[in-house]
Amino acid sequence: MDLTELLVLLQELCGNLISRYGAWGVAAAMLAESAGVPFVSSVVLFTAGGMILSGRASFWTLFFASTAGIILGSAISYLIGYMVGSVGRVVGHYLNRSSGASSSAHFRALSRVYDFMERYGIYSIFVGQLWGVTRTFISFPAGAMKMNPLFFILY
Repeated sequence: MDLTELLVLLQELCGNLISRYGAWGVAAAMLAESAGVPFVSSVVLFTAGGMILSGRASFWTLFFASTAGIILGSAISYLIGYMVGSVGRVVGHYLNRSSGASSSAHFRALSRVYDFMERYGIYSIFVGQLWGVTRTFISFPAGAMKMNPLFFILY
């Protein structure tokens, strides 16, 4: 199965989920998308729009369902990033110390990325939430950099 077939399958699954479970399906699909499952959330929203137009669901019901799904999925990804980030920092610090003064360029590059995220992180997370591809995956680095959870959810 190639990538195109997989994406078509995911879109069909998403459409069936929403058609069958209504607002709960919208919430589940948006949760999966926010937690890092690679499919286009616009498909979910187009299907939800069809439900509104046909009278099968109200705008506000689907609005709150999609918002709840996005927040919960992002929180799951954030927590995974938080836990992995803690372990990664400890392992990275140990490897960096064990390699001595002549640490590799890889560790220096990671240090620069970490410094950038520390300096501009909160704004990069906010801007990352505005675009589809980065919105799906931005929660993980937000957790890894230990962004304030309240600000993260607010953004």
